[in-house]
Amino acid sequence: MKRGTALAPIAALTLFSGCYHTQVRNDGNQVRKALLEMYTDQAMDNLIRARNNLPFIQLNYHDLLVQATDQYTGTFTNTQTFAADRSLTFIKLAASAMRTVGTNFSFGGTAQRQDLLSFKADPITDQDDIYDKYLAFARDPARFQVSDHAPRFPVHLMRKFQGCYYYIPCEYAQDFLELILQTTIQRGFNAAPCAYQVTILSAMLDPTVPLTGVGDDINAIIFFNTQVPNGSGRLIITLTDGRKVDLKVDYVPIGPDGRALPRGKPTDRLQAQWNRQQKGFDVNNLRNARGQLYSDDYPPALSTIDPTAKRISANVDLIRANTSINTLKPP
Repeated sequence: MKRGTALAPIAALTLFSGCYHTQVRNDGNQVRKALLEMYTDQAMDNLIRARNNLPFIQLNYHDLLVQATDQYTGTFTNTQTFAADRSLTFIKLAASAMRTVGTNFSFGGTAQRQDLLSFKADPITDQDDIYDKYLAFARDPARFQVSDHAPRFPVHLMRKFQGCYYYIPCEYAQDFLELILQTTIQRGFNAAPCAYQVTILSAMLDPTVPLTGVGDDINAIIFFNTQVPNGSGRLIITLTDGRKVDLKVDYVPIGPDGRALPRGKPTDRLQAQWNRQQKGFDVNNLRNARGQLYSDDYPPALSTIDPTAKRISANVDLIRANTSINTLKPP
């Protein structure tokens, strides 16, 4: 009896442990599937809003936290029963007695689980290429189609918005996958290189280079509101009329003091060359334009997070997660 009593809790513990491991695996699968669906729904919503000229925002989901709390309450009882039976046999005419001893084991209890899924979602406001990719895809009538009735042929994905059906044909499924990857997962250095945020104060024709004629290539000096490295690079800016332009810039050999300005030294001006007739803008159109300067040889240093601040942020998130769990009392 003692042996059976000792093995019962071990068996129960083994059962609970196996169930817990299975539950953890299931929770992990649910989180992964939920995250994939969140990014897919976000992409479709952004495409629909971009197609209808509505503002949209790209969110970056991070710091996913899954917390499960299990509570078990159980009872174990051991009851013994005694029964006596006395009877008289006719053969031996003698009295006989028999005693029966019985042992009953009973188990009881309740179990409950509390699951909490939390995450952070930060809007991305400093990577314009993400929004450019959405706009290009949404405005392509072949890749992103709209109809007032549901299509009668298979489609890759479809959503209904304000009575219209927006869908991606099956032949453009690969294009949609690339859009998802390039705007969410594949955000490495090549996809989003570090850039200097600049505003153009003014621009003027370079007096040292003669203007050969209207429509020809021109050389100009562009003045920025901040210091940038003196070197070559790409200047991607948005003009005041909403047009986005891409200019190749280069170093200036002479600084504002008339002395030679080495490459890599801070400067508030760079020179650029473009064809006014092909680009469709002049130096006067660059005033107050904002954008990013991608330096070829002197990119800005990547910002790093202080380890202490990172640990504090993690602890705060854990505290918030714990305080949001409502403790359930057993009945």
